[in-house]
Parts: sequence; structure tokens; C-alpha cells
Amino acid sequence: MTSWSGFCLTPMTTSGWRLIPGTPLSPGSRSPRVLHKYGHRIRHLHLKDVRPQVLGRLYRENLSFNEAVRAGLFTIPGDGCIDYAPILDFVRDSDYRGWLIIEAEQDPAMAPPLATASRAYAWLAHHLSSPSSSEEYAS
Repeated sequence: MTSWSGFCLTPMTTSGWRLIPGTPLSPGSRSPRVLHKYGHRIRHLHLKDVRPQVLGRLYRENLSFNEAVRAGLFTIPGDGCIDYAPILDFVRDSDYRGWLIIEAEQDPAMAPPLATASRAYAWLAHHLSSPSSSEEYAS
């Protein structure tokens, strides 16, 4: 049995889910079908984005995770290539009551923390207060 199979078979009261849609290796977790079926088990939703040019380098140049992070792989939601439409639709349209955690794993010299956190918060607040519009999530 795989870890995923075990998770799916475990009662909700036993095992929650920490969803990190900005992880390059978990694109399936952003699918509306998966969110609809298992969304009630999400306890923590970590929001971060990925810069596509650095992600490309990660695979082309076989960068280590540390090298990719130092090259600027991660950014705040809305600044990268993650399609947040299904995630934000889920949060807005469901009875989700878990944590929303914005991650900003960036060099503070390049992305001042307060300004970066403020931009991320404004982006999230805007998209959670407006009706669904997939084209709008990237801005």
C-alpha cells in the first residue's frame, strides 16, 4: 500500500492533510477533483509560488533543492506559475476553516520581508473577496 492509499483509507479524525500547492512535485494536489474529494481533511494550506525560469533550471541543470532555493525558486502567490484558481475557489466556496499560511522563502535583500508579506496579503485578500475568475489569479 502506498502512503497516499493509506491516507485515503484512514478516517478523517485520524489524519489531516497539509496542502502545499507551491511544491513542484505535487501538481495533482491542486486539481478540483482532489480538492472536492479530500478538501474536508485539509488542516493547513501553505501558499507559495514557483518562478518558472528557476524551475526550468532546476531540471535542466540538475540543481539541488538548496541551489534552486538560493536561485530564487520560490516566491509569494501570484508572482509565479502556480494556478491558484482551484485552490482559492475551494477556500472561498467551501466551509474551509483551517490555516492559510503564506510562504515567502526568498532572499530578504532581494525581497524585503514587510513589503513582500504586504503584497502577498493584498493578493490573497483580493482573490478571496472576489468571485471566481481563473484569468485574474495570475495578477
